Amino acid sequence: MTKIAKWLLLIGLCVVAAMGTDAYLSQKTEIKPVKQVQKAPKKAVPPPGKAEETQRWLTRETPVKIPILMYHSISSGNSLRVPPTEFEQQMQFLKEAGYYTLTPAELYQAFETNTVPAEKVVLITFDDGYTDNYTAALPVLERYGLASTVFMITGTTGKPNHLTIEQMKAMQQQQVTIESHTVNHQELNLLAKETQLTEMIDSKRFIKDELDYDSIILSYPVGRYNDETLAAANTAGYKLAVTTEPGLASKADGYYQLKRVRITPGLSIEGYRTLIENGL
Repeated sequence: MTKIAKWLLLIGLCVVAAMGTDAYLSQKTEIKPVKQVQKAPKKAVPPPGKAEETQRWLTRETPVKIPILMYHSISSGNSLRVPPTEFEQQMQFLKEAGYYTLTPAELYQAFETNTVPAEKVVLITFDDGYTDNYTAALPVLERYGLASTVFMITGTTGKPNHLTIEQMKAMQQQQVTIESHTVNHQELNLLAKETQLTEMIDSKRFIKDELDYDSIILSYPVGRYNDETLAAANTAGYKLAVTTEPGLASKADGYYQLKRVRITPGLSIEGYRTLIENGL
């Protein structure tokens, strides 16, 4: 066999071997598409916070009635002033008796759903926005971990014996809600409807602009109001309004005619308990 013939034979054998290998691989290593595994969707987890908390509120079989306590100045001098020592005794009583202190938003929630966050609830309010609400009341409220609400006469902000913007902002950080007591504290029932509406809207706007809070509850100056007042409060965007009429607050009275429990100086703790439980 010549050298050329040998080379041709060798090349032929290599070609045959290669073809055999390809045929073998094509039979044994067929590539199949990968099957996609579908993952089960994650269950939605409700965010923590208010929505979760309100699910645990207690449903009442009868319409809820809530004591809204009405304070003014924490000092001595007249029937609108409760001395600091008495105020501390009263706050200590609320804490030890197991009262839950509501915010205005929680008060509204309670009326809307007929539920409460605890067996005993109360809303603590201060009218006018006196400086001693910050200097005398706030330290006591902090000590017992109680929430409260100040109805501020926005036109007196920063004036002698009244809260400043800085004080109100500090109070907001300590479970105090700043709400509206109008701009100039005029008897609303003596004003034209348009003037009443201006007093309410301008006060609400001031709180929003200065304190970044949308006021939802209004306190009528000296508790005076008429049918036009009720309509104006609704138009101005308030959800609730309080009077000075004695009694426990109830949805049945109307969202803009809520009663309150006036706290006067000289009350014994037993008298204080009776007031809260009965509203009178």
